[in-house]
Amino acid sequence: MKISERYLRKIIRGCILSEGYSVPEFPNSASMEDWVDELVDSDPEAEVDYDVMDPETGEVLIPAGESASEQQWYVAPEPEGPTPEELAAAEEEAEWDWDAYEREKEEKLEAQYALDEKMQEKIMSQATAGGEDWAADTLYQARANPDMWKGDSYQQWETPEDYVLGFGQDAAGDIAQSLEYSLDSNEEFDWYKSLPTREPDYYSPQRGRPTKSILKDIYADYFYDGVTKAVKQAKAA
Repeated sequence: MKISERYLRKIIRGCILSEGYSVPEFPNSASMEDWVDELVDSDPEAEVDYDVMDPETGEVLIPAGESASEQQWYVAPEPEGPTPEELAAAEEEAEWDWDAYEREKEEKLEAQYALDEKMQEKIMSQATAGGEDWAADTLYQARANPDMWKGDSYQQWETPEDYVLGFGQDAAGDIAQSLEYSLDSNEEFDWYKSLPTREPDYYSPQRGRPTKSILKDIYADYFYDGVTKAVKQAKAA
């Protein structure tokens, strides 16, 4: 014999109701109303085993085998807090909050630009100082050894200062090409490695950042600025 799921639920619920929801005999309407209120608060889906009848009017509020929630007079309480469906909808909306996504993306870009500017200023300051130091050392050697800028070479300079300025262009390019090996800290090295190798697309998160090759060109320019600065100071001394 097959038992339907609905009928099985009735059997189980009947066993429960036989202990907790058996309908007592009510002495008056007030006691019946109190009992119904308690049933609605505790389990409005529970089916009663006998008719719930008003002893004074004979009106049946809940027929046997039915629950309070099935009656026309039953009003479901307002849910406390959002329903599962509302929570799911809110989560989906939060997940696809494009405005928040765009704001977060722009904040990350601004933070990246700020870091790029800070690191570039730091590295270019080092480039200028490096050019000054190189020029001062090379000029000292050239003044002490005229053969460095005079002689039978196809390329000769009139003065040691001219030699330093001419040779300084090659030195700036050579040092810039090995920039990653001349940076002063791991922070600078990590930042340099994060730079794109080619010009980023407009929609790329790397847009607006210098490429590695551009940074090397800029470094060479700043290095040579240091060279010319040191030579001018030496001439004026």
